[in-house]
Amino acid sequence: MAIHFSKPVLGLVLVRGTLHARVLQGGDVVATWDAPGPLAGLDGLREALEQVPEQTGFRGESVVVAIASSQMEHQMVKLPPMRERDMEAFLSRKVRHFAVESGRQAWSWHVLHGGRIEHQVALHLIPLSLIHVFLDFCRSRNYQVDQVVPLASTLAWSARSLPLQKGQWGLVAAELGSATTIVVANPEGSMALVRELSFGLAESDASDRFSKELNRSILFAKQQFGITISGVWISGVSLQDTPTLLSKSVADVPISPLPVADPPAFWLRPLVGLDPDIHDNMVPRPMRRLNERRRHLETIFVVVLAVHLFLFATILGLKALGDDTRSTVSGAHVAENMVSLREEKDTLDLRLARIAEFRTQAHGIESGRWDPKPGWLLGWVGANIPDELRLDAMVVDRPEDSVSWQVRLQGTSPREAVAASKALREFQKRLEHGPPRLAVSRSWEEQWHSNLRTGATWDNDTLGKPFVIEGVLR
Repeated sequence: MAIHFSKPVLGLVLVRGTLHARVLQGGDVVATWDAPGPLAGLDGLREALEQVPEQTGFRGESVVVAIASSQMEHQMVKLPPMRERDMEAFLSRKVRHFAVESGRQAWSWHVLHGGRIEHQVALHLIPLSLIHVFLDFCRSRNYQVDQVVPLASTLAWSARSLPLQKGQWGLVAAELGSATTIVVANPEGSMALVRELSFGLAESDASDRFSKELNRSILFAKQQFGITISGVWISGVSLQDTPTLLSKSVADVPISPLPVADPPAFWLRPLVGLDPDIHDNMVPRPMRRLNERRRHLETIFVVVLAVHLFLFATILGLKALGDDTRSTVSGAHVAENMVSLREEKDTLDLRLARIAEFRTQAHGIESGRWDPKPGWLLGWVGANIPDELRLDAMVVDRPEDSVSWQVRLQGTSPREAVAASKALREFQKRLEHGPPRLAVSRSWEEQWHSNLRTGATWDNDTLGKPFVIEGVLR
C-alpha cells in the first residue's frame, strides 16, 4: 500500500555521516533541517534523530529513509532464471552466509535490466545495527518506517524526471560526500548498472578519474546490455565546471548538471509513493506496516468489545424479561399444577396397590417352596436319553421332611438284550456323571435281575423290556 500524498511524510537522508531531514506533503517540501557537522558514529546519529521532530515540527506518522554509507556494500549476483519468490529465498541464504563473516546484515535487492540467459541482481548490504537506529527512533515516537532504501535506488527512480523518451537510457552520477555513485536507468524505473566510486568530485584529479569511469560505464552498458546512453546527468556539491570539463573527454554523450536546488528532497520524492513491499526496502518484513496492523487490531478489539457489551446487555434484558414472564405466569400455573399433582398421586396409588399384589404373589410362591430343578431335569432327560430307550413315566418329588429331590424314571428298552443293556448303561452313566449328578439307589440292572428270577422274558412284548432307575439329586 502506497503512502498517501496528502499526509505529511518525514524524509531522512544519511549521506556518509551527514543527516538531512525534509518534511514532504503533497509533493512539496514544507520543512527542512540539516544536522550540523559530521555525525560521530551511531550515537551521534541517535542524538541528531532526536532533534528532528522539534527542528522540523513534524506531526505525522510515515517516515522514509535513504542511505549512502561507507558501510553499505553493493554486490552484483548472477542467478539462473527463476521466480521472484525463489530468487528472494536464494539471496536470503546468501545474506546469512555474509552474516557469519561480517555480522548481521540488513539487505535489499534490485533486478537489473537484461539477463536473457541469467538474471543479474544488485544486492545491497548494510549492518543491521545502523538500520535499528532508525527503527528504534521511529518506535519511540510511534512513527511508521515505510522505506529504508539505498540512495542508489533513489537515483534510479529519479530518472523518471529526466528528459528521456520511452526506451532511452540515462546515466545519473551523484556526488555523495567523499564518494560518487553512478546509476544507469530509464524513465520506466529499470536499472541496468550501479557503481560506487571511492572519490568525490571536489578532489584535484577528480575530472580525469571521473571521465574514465564514465567512459567505462557507458562502454560496459553498451557491451553487456546493448544499451546506448542518451545523456549523462551529474548531481553534487562541486559541479560548477564539471560538465564542461567532462564534455571534452566523454564523446558522443551530452553531459548536463542535474538542476536541483535541494538534492535530498529530490532523492526523497520518489520514495513517498512507493509500496513498502518493494525489493529495495531494507526494513525487515515483520517491521513493515506495524502502525497499520496495530490500528486494525485496535479496530477489531473495539468491535469485539462492542459486540460483547451488546450481548451482555441483551442477556441482561432477556433475563429481566424472563423474570417478569415467570412471575406473571406462575399464578396461572398453580391450579394446573394442582390437577397434575392429583393425577400423579392417583397413578402412584395404583402402582403401590399393584406392587403390594405382586409382593403377595411372590410370598405365596416362596412359601410353596417352588424349585426350578424338576422342570430343568425333565428338559435335560428329554435331550439326553438315548434314542433306543422309551421313557413312559418320570416322577420328581421332595418329601416335606426332606431337602433332597427323589427321582424315578420308568420306561422300556429294546428286546435285544445286548442293545438294551448298552443303551441303559450309557443313560445311567449320563445321569450319574452329567449335570444331574444323580445318586442312583436302584439301577436298571436290579430290575432285570428281578425279572430273570421271576422268569419274565417279554419275548412276545412288542414294546420292549421294561426298566426302572431311581435315585436322589445331589
